[in-house]
Amino acid sequence: MERVVTLRFVIPYKNQRKYLQINYNLILMLLIIGLMVL
Repeated sequence: MERVVTLRFVIPYKNQRKYLQINYNLILMLLIIGLMVL
């Protein structure tokens, strides 16, 4: 488990930025869905 986590953090900078952008979009989607459900 620890090795997988470290591998995820050793991603090149450009790929890491894309990964963070995707996560940000997913969080926004979840927030919108949550607001619609409420």
